[in-house]
Amino acid sequence: MRKYGATILLLSFLLFASIGFAYEMSFFTDKYFYSTNEMIYAKGIVKQNSTAVSNVTVAFQAKDVSGTVVNSTSLTSNSTGEFNHTFSLSSTGNYTLVANVSGDYVSHFIKVKSYSQILQNTDKPTYTGGTNGTLSIKAVDSQGNGVASQLITNNLRYASNNTLIRNLSACTTGTLGECSINFTAPSTDGLYLIESNNFEDIVTFAVGGFDAVMKVSPSVMGLNSEVTVKVIVKNANGNGVTASTRQLVITFPNATEYTITSMTQAVDSGGTSLTGVYEDRYNVTGEGAYKVKATIVGQGSNITRELTGSFDVRGYVMDIVPWTGQSVFYPGSSVALGIKLRNASSNEFISGKTSALLTGASVIDSSDQPVVVNISISEFAALSSYRVDFVMPSTASTGSYKLKVSINDTLGTGSGTGYFSVQQVRASASTLDAFPNGTSKTTFLAAQPLVVKFTASNASGTVTVNSVNTYSIRDENGDDKTALFGTGVNFTSGGAGYINISVPNRGGDYRIKARINTSAGTADAEGSIFVDVLDIEAKPASIGGGGGGGPGGFMPFGGPGFMFAFRSNDTIALNVTVTTASEKQEGDEFMGSFGGASGASTSGGIGLFGIGGGSAVQGAQVQVMKVINVNTDEDMTSSVSGTLSCVTATDGKCTVKLQPTTNGNNWTGGFYVVFLNASTSNNQTDSGQGFFEVRRYFVDVQTTSAVTSNAASLGFQSSQSWNIGPNDNVSVTVGIREPGTWNTVASTFNVTVIGIYYGGKIGEFIFPPKLMSGTNATFNTSTVNSTNITAPSGGWKSGFYEVKVSVKELSSGQVDSGQGFMMSRIYEGFGFPVNPTTLQQDFTAQSSENITLRISVYDVQQHRPAANLTVTKNKIMSFASFPPSDLSSYDKNVTQGTTDANGMVLMTLPVPTGGWPKGSYLAVFDVTNGSATDSVEGFFQVKNFFAEMSSAKWQFGSNESVTFNVTISSDPSWMRNMFGGCPAGDPGCSGGGGGPPGGPGPGSGGGFTEPSNLVVNYGTPNSIDGDSIPDLVVTANPDGTVNLTLAGNLTLGPGGELSTRNLSISRSLWCGGSGCASGATSAPSWFESVSCSGQLNQSDSSYRNITVNFSGPALACVQTSRNLTYKVGAGPSTALNFTLQYIQEVAGSIGGSSGVTVSSSSGLSYFNATLKSIRVSRFDFSTGETVLTHGTNYNVTSANGVIVGAGNITIPGVGGIKLKPVGTWTSGFYRVVAEFNTSEGSEKAETGFQIDTFSASCGS
Repeated sequence: MRKYGATILLLSFLLFASIGFAYEMSFFTDKYFYSTNEMIYAKGIVKQNSTAVSNVTVAFQAKDVSGTVVNSTSLTSNSTGEFNHTFSLSSTGNYTLVANVSGDYVSHFIKVKSYSQILQNTDKPTYTGGTNGTLSIKAVDSQGNGVASQLITNNLRYASNNTLIRNLSACTTGTLGECSINFTAPSTDGLYLIESNNFEDIVTFAVGGFDAVMKVSPSVMGLNSEVTVKVIVKNANGNGVTASTRQLVITFPNATEYTITSMTQAVDSGGTSLTGVYEDRYNVTGEGAYKVKATIVGQGSNITRELTGSFDVRGYVMDIVPWTGQSVFYPGSSVALGIKLRNASSNEFISGKTSALLTGASVIDSSDQPVVVNISISEFAALSSYRVDFVMPSTASTGSYKLKVSINDTLGTGSGTGYFSVQQVRASASTLDAFPNGTSKTTFLAAQPLVVKFTASNASGTVTVNSVNTYSIRDENGDDKTALFGTGVNFTSGGAGYINISVPNRGGDYRIKARINTSAGTADAEGSIFVDVLDIEAKPASIGGGGGGGPGGFMPFGGPGFMFAFRSNDTIALNVTVTTASEKQEGDEFMGSFGGASGASTSGGIGLFGIGGGSAVQGAQVQVMKVINVNTDEDMTSSVSGTLSCVTATDGKCTVKLQPTTNGNNWTGGFYVVFLNASTSNNQTDSGQGFFEVRRYFVDVQTTSAVTSNAASLGFQSSQSWNIGPNDNVSVTVGIREPGTWNTVASTFNVTVIGIYYGGKIGEFIFPPKLMSGTNATFNTSTVNSTNITAPSGGWKSGFYEVKVSVKELSSGQVDSGQGFMMSRIYEGFGFPVNPTTLQQDFTAQSSENITLRISVYDVQQHRPAANLTVTKNKIMSFASFPPSDLSSYDKNVTQGTTDANGMVLMTLPVPTGGWPKGSYLAVFDVTNGSATDSVEGFFQVKNFFAEMSSAKWQFGSNESVTFNVTISSDPSWMRNMFGGCPAGDPGCSGGGGGPPGGPGPGSGGGFTEPSNLVVNYGTPNSIDGDSIPDLVVTANPDGTVNLTLAGNLTLGPGGELSTRNLSISRSLWCGGSGCASGATSAPSWFESVSCSGQLNQSDSSYRNITVNFSGPALACVQTSRNLTYKVGAGPSTALNFTLQYIQEVAGSIGGSSGVTVSSSSGLSYFNATLKSIRVSRFDFSTGETVLTHGTNYNVTSANGVIVGAGNITIPGVGGIKLKPVGTWTSGFYRVVAEFNTSEGSEKAETGFQIDTFSASCGS
């Protein structure tokens, strides 16, 4: 419902003038109400005998109600007689502003409150008389932050004359500045309003009658373009209402009016009239701003609605957007915004306009006053953008700002406004699955742990979050659902604030808002949470209608863009499947592995965590909630009958059936969305959607080149060769079928090719597509089923096209429409990332590597490789968001290339400053022969490495160890297998594989660094690092204690032995049980609990010439003669000898080598990695996720069952990890997230397994 802000006369000015004084003055402020500390802009004009007077001194004062001066200054009028003053007031109350010129004065009154404005919304725009409604209210300050503890009074009035009907409940805003009240709508049809705090804000709504909305598209267009005005009239139930009055007035820039007395009733794709939908088109020929007003009266109603809108006809279309995605800045910080300047008629980027744009650029504050900044504009043609840079003043107040840019030259005019804000403190919210070492994620399953993290920063950097004051969580409808997430525990850690809450059983999108206290002041933060409880799939199928059955709902694929389609009299069946929600792996693995149990074969399918679907839910209640026709904007919910609910069977499936009750039990043509809700017996609920399309006819449009040889050689045969030569005429072939039977309709049709519309090219898509003039045609199917469209005089632009067609059956007059697609290229090609040395395909690169793309270009017109083309980088686009956006931070020059005789060229993209951010990218290149230019593209991915885990099976017994093969490689398994097959010993893409001697076999879990046992004689030096140089000596004492010392001459400097120069022993001691020397640190997980980082020093005698009490289950760190670090533990002992257990510490990459032998020409690389961390959790559908504890529930072991733990497992390219239960596993589904580390950084692998009720007696 449209909302109107209250208009108060005092917002303009209050003028006092006395006859006989020398000066006449006017004085006003930008508004009447202000919040505390909000900037107040006061302005006045001094005149004498109606002529502006300059250089006049004006004494300004602001006084409170007691007459105390709280702000004063001396001002001087400028050449136009104007003076102005900007200030703020910190206390609430009424104030008098006085401007005095030589005894002549003028006064103005303002009010300062704790909040800047009140924002209202009703839950519906139209109510049935006597029904209940909800008014939502928020009090905000000048920054948009909620203001707590504000009393809001509310009154219901007639909208026509503001007459009071009754007082409504008052409410007091909560900590986030929000409150709401319930009210009862009047019983009489009409327009009403609710005003808050004596008209500080109002909201209007209707009772009975109708609601009307108007859509004007496009909002900005070029000359000789067509504007569409659409009005939709509905009742409170969402059904269309006939309008007895529907006048449309378009006011031209010169104030001339064009009137349509009765708007045209719109029709669907099949020509059926749409009740309550009216649409007219107008071709505009003059530049400027146009106003649109529609006057609507519903049939039988006493309510008149006036709808207003506008559109601009310009030479330019201008979009102003954040340059790097950032739109919040600090006082004194640099601001960067981007301008997309396009020709309004062709929608193409316009270059060379830097000076013209700079002339019309200005920064405006929230009071619409200019901000003095030094603006610079630079053109980035490769990004089809201009960059605007300026520095905000350090005194800039917090609030919203605008960058306004205008241009006026020979092409025409254009303007744009970009928005940004300035804040003292910027806060953000993110969601984690645990604390403190949780993983960032946005999607959660029911009952999973959820931690919301709040951080804040200002111009100086990160600021400390002292506390989380309060928070609220609302669903997609804006309803407060905080209670669903349980009682949150608020705490702070490491400078951040946290809320620990629980995920509810109700799926959906939620927004969390919080007020946090930081060391730099208070700030508000927002974040999103998506809860996935049930996965709901709905597939449409026709069950016949109108006395006819038939297959219905089945449609062969005939080209891109086709959907399910049905007849207007069909009953639509939606086959619904409900399963428990499965964990979706998050991340940027656009071309990576998606997990899975390699080689596994299980009955019923693999079921969880991105490895397969969730379990079928029996007994779920499925309900149709809403049915919407997207094309006509009709809410059909109240006009649909049938089986609108069902209960799922053991396989999780049931069927709902939909039939229309209006329009002679016929569907209106269009695309429908069916909103579904599913609820289970244990109170889990979630929502989903189904889709179907209703068509009178299915119009199958195919395009090919009209040049026979080109039609045979261009494009993709699976899509009917819809790639068109740049100068070729286009053959448009139309087939007309009946939805449901899919038989060709035998009737005769007039076919109209409405036109071919250009949709842009890679990296520069145009929406809506632009009509290419002269591309229309007609034909009659009695003689032909196709027609040729002549190519434009300048040829087809390189890019993508939509072909729009309408058909009319001659005997009945029934109509419908369809569309086809085509592409036209001068040069066609694609760039594949390759290894610059081997030239083998290599889709991934590390963040510090240059990217080499091997680009192959084909000459579409000559049907041969395109030689001697100049190739230049156009732009790099990132898939970090969708649609992909320009990587504007790329700061390197790319050397031009020239294609060889085979049409190939190698293009190298130097690594940007700071390295490539991890992610997927599309590089766009321009190719030209000097006269013709086109674009080609190449895909590449930046990733440290691919970590993949697989197992030989999915289900394990309760006492079995769970074994995973691990592969650490430069490419995902599917790619390794595609390019020549995996090398021997790689189990990641061959379901196992024996590998070379010592390599991991199927399900072996090999590739470990395992603890070694060495039995030593007391007093005898021994080596533990594999050379002949002694490292350690164990001695026994008469009291039964044992000592550990280093071997050899440990003297430093001259006289010392070179063979012992690397030796060192830790001064710290750990203990794996009891009986160790006093002062030893407990190490319950044995080797895993010990870190040797910082414990050794070869150049300090206090770390060499020492004796360690090695009694009991002691552990120490030792640096050996080979300069290797080992953890050494005390094992069993006798009177004659002693057992040492030792393992090399490999926490961190030892990189370089690999456990797999590959040829230099393979393009594959395998990396040494260590298991950095592992997280195992069990998922129960009734209680949620339970994170298991290492050492309590399970251990990470080597192949022989010896406990090793994270940090002690080396994966030399390929290897494995094994999870051994402590006791037995509990039946259920388990999720495993392992993080691996190399010298380049870390990557994660996710997989899972299931524990079944059977027990296994082997394989431990």
